[in-house]
Amino acid sequence: VLEIPASMKYIAPWAFNAREYQDVYFYGPKAPLMPVGKSTAFSDKGSSTAFSDIVHNGNNGFNPSAGGNGSDNTSKGYANRENYRNQGHYLCILHFPKGLDDDSKATYTDITRVYECKPEGCNSGTYQAGKESGNLTYDNNTAYKDVAWGYKDTYLGEQCIWPSIGQLNRSFVVNSLGYCWDGVTTYRPTLTAEDYQLLEYSGFKRGTGDSEYSDDELSKIAYLGTRQFTLTNADVNPSTDPSDNPDYPIKAKGGNWWTICVPFNMTKAQVDKTFGEGTHVCRFSGVDRKVTDGKKQLTLRFQNDVYTHKSTKDDNGNYTTDAAASVADDDIVIYAHEAYMIFPTISSEDANGLFHIKDYQLVTGSPVPTIVKANANDTDGSADHTEYRFIGNYQTEFIAANASSDGTTTNVATIPQYSYMYNKKKSDTKYKFWFYTGKTLAWEANKCLVQNVAPEGGKDDYDNFFGGNSENMAKVNQQSVFGNEDDNVTEIEHVSIVAGEGKDAQVIYNLNGEAVSRGNQAHTLPRGIYVKNGKKFVVR
Repeated sequence: VLEIPASMKYIAPWAFNAREYQDVYFYGPKAPLMPVGKSTAFSDKGSSTAFSDIVHNGNNGFNPSAGGNGSDNTSKGYANRENYRNQGHYLCILHFPKGLDDDSKATYTDITRVYECKPEGCNSGTYQAGKESGNLTYDNNTAYKDVAWGYKDTYLGEQCIWPSIGQLNRSFVVNSLGYCWDGVTTYRPTLTAEDYQLLEYSGFKRGTGDSEYSDDELSKIAYLGTRQFTLTNADVNPSTDPSDNPDYPIKAKGGNWWTICVPFNMTKAQVDKTFGEGTHVCRFSGVDRKVTDGKKQLTLRFQNDVYTHKSTKDDNGNYTTDAAASVADDDIVIYAHEAYMIFPTISSEDANGLFHIKDYQLVTGSPVPTIVKANANDTDGSADHTEYRFIGNYQTEFIAANASSDGTTTNVATIPQYSYMYNKKKSDTKYKFWFYTGKTLAWEANKCLVQNVAPEGGKDDYDNFFGGNSENMAKVNQQSVFGNEDDNVTEIEHVSIVAGEGKDAQVIYNLNGEAVSRGNQAHTLPRGIYVKNGKKFVVR
């Protein structure tokens, strides 16, 4: 991970040459100058900017269908961050601040670029993305006018499209040549007097002589170093103090359950400092689907309290929980990119109800799912698609699919249809899990939801458990209101979030760290060894 502070105004060619960064975070209101070309201040660096090609586009060795653990099946039109590795190394994502105006945003990325996925019913493997008369080339890379379709995001669907190799190479080449996505529209930002001064000081001199640049040429090369990135996210909290790493805000209230996913690890001491001592942090542990006398019931379980029982995570993402081991202050409780339910014991003093996390260390990567297999007792074929995932989100806006035609450059990230979300109605005081069938409710940063893993599994849940085929379903849905809009939601009948709450309610765990009962219910357990309050006991 590399972080570029807001105070950085200029980065020279080869500054990070041969470094294989996986995530680069920029905090400034516009990108630092990062030109390419000959300078009188240093030796010729050729066509390289501050970063090497392996960071920008994988250096021609990338294949999205050869991803590692957690990658999706691109042959079915889906992909995620795990698909974007080259020989074990991630292709780099450039992260820039949220909420920038278009001119500032364009210094970081091509806001006209549109990665498209294959439409329903389309039989062609490619589509025309460019308007140029012939192929464009840059530094042994070629941009073709016709490119292969991209892939829907595993978790967000068509809201976020991952590029095919053809799309990725096209983005790199057209931006390197000073064009926008269509291959004919030029990108020439208006440079300020300070910009010209910085470029002049760095050896990129204005003029008509040898090794001098016209204003148009300087405008063309000024931001190449950032615009060459082919993967970008507007998901950074802007810095208000250029000399300081900004606090990381989390929306939550004390005394309530919330979902949380953050891009850094948090130890028990950090959790205590931020959310209060005795805070509960629970992992997604199971789903029960039952049909009894025609009544259908779906239960989501979050019964592994990692604040109370020590958990470790290996390099392959595998969790191990020791129910008998206590958690030390320097033990990691919240792992980066993982989804959790959290119960803060204190409330924030912030006027907007935000907790501010300090002294964090960003960890490369993107949100990763916790996947469980449902305990299914279904009928009528609904026992299919029994895997569920709990997944977080960082990105709240995307480049709009119609950006180049109507002037709208961003779309708000929304909760995917047929997801299980944690929210509340206007009339409620408590948050709950709901099954969401709409398409317009915003998916806030750092919030998590539950999905059926199979692309068609959510619709099957709707039909099998939430009356999707019922004529009166619409009447039920319209009774629920979130935020400022009416949306299609149905309350989940049962959600189990188990954590110790007093002497009689202390949780009993099996040796795998799974909550199986309460302190006064031990007599109902089958024979075996269990853990209560950190001590083992035997049920005979």
